[in-house]
Amino acid sequence: MSDERIIMRVGEALVAGGPPGTAAEPEVAIGEMNGPMGTAFANLLGDQVKGHTRVLAIMNTDIMVRPATLMVSKVTVKDPRYTN
Repeated sequence: MSDERIIMRVGEALVAGGPPGTAAEPEVAIGEMNGPMGTAFANLLGDQVKGHTRVLAIMNTDIMVRPATLMVSKVTVKDPRYTN
């Protein structure tokens, strides 16, 4: 295992094969919280935009995903069920 720090890495995926209209194309960015990714994380979480709410990913109603993961919709969300 390497002790190399991950300053910033980005990627994209395509998840398909389920019912029609359920494909996802997530953009993934990872990095150290004390670098540019930490700054971007804080800016995104603090700068909410109607229809593109940023939320912390959770596994259940009371268990946050680790490492901290921020989900941002790529399309305008009109129904609050998806972000509340």
